[in-house]
Amino acid sequence: IPQSLSKVQDQQELTTFSLLRFIKALAERNKDKKIVNLNLFTLNADTITEDNFLNPNLSAMKGLAKVLPKDISWLKVGLLDLDKNEWIQGNLTVLENIKKLEATKLCIDYAVRNKILFQYRKIALQNIPITVDPSTKIAIEGNYVIVGGMGGLGSKYCEWLVSKSNVNLFILGSSEMDIEKQKKLDTYKAKGSTAKYIQVDITLEKECRLAIEKLNLQVINELVFSVIRLDDKPILEMEEVCFNTAFSPKVMGSWSMYFATENIDVK
Repeated sequence: IPQSLSKVQDQQELTTFSLLRFIKALAERNKDKKIVNLNLFTLNADTITEDNFLNPNLSAMKGLAKVLPKDISWLKVGLLDLDKNEWIQGNLTVLENIKKLEATKLCIDYAVRNKILFQYRKIALQNIPITVDPSTKIAIEGNYVIVGGMGGLGSKYCEWLVSKSNVNLFILGSSEMDIEKQKKLDTYKAKGSTAKYIQVDITLEKECRLAIEKLNLQVINELVFSVIRLDDKPILEMEEVCFNTAFSPKVMGSWSMYFATENIDVK
């Protein structure tokens, strides 16, 4: 796990941003749009068996890789996640499975662990209703920190929390306080909860640390990260500035909150 946000940025440069730049450079060379098969290998990006090591910085890169063949007509992608120790040992089974990897438009996600080849797939769970477990416990007067809680799912979750119990809501967001936000806070308070809004640039570790320190919380019953920013374009038309607009709050923001709360008991 990186020990600072600068280390996170360095790792993302070597992974997600390098992949983005590589694809754009490849597109420049492939004017005829000939079919290209891209096989992407990672080490411990997935938890498959009882892996005791997980590289959290590779998830974003794999997410980008899965989008690429949907957005670029001439590109096929294959994903294979390997175990670091097996790779170091030069396991022949690992090498044989690399040879079998096939790039496709579906971007099939494979992994090798203990000489076994796994394939990630989504399975439809039919006739299983999605319901809220009635035994779900909301801590009375518990502390709930909601990052991005003034819009979308974050806002809906705040509404649900205050409908279930009297809680202490601490909502973090990047925009300035305004009348609409105050109305939401007043609504939560009217239902018996306490509610506070803190403006913070979630991508800056220092600001996140200061914001959390000001709350002076010993325990956080739940920390919810629901930040989203959109600046959408096709991949090949997307400048890094646009990409980073959506990417940074999610990745750098979650790491900022991780470092800001590492000395707090987060339930």
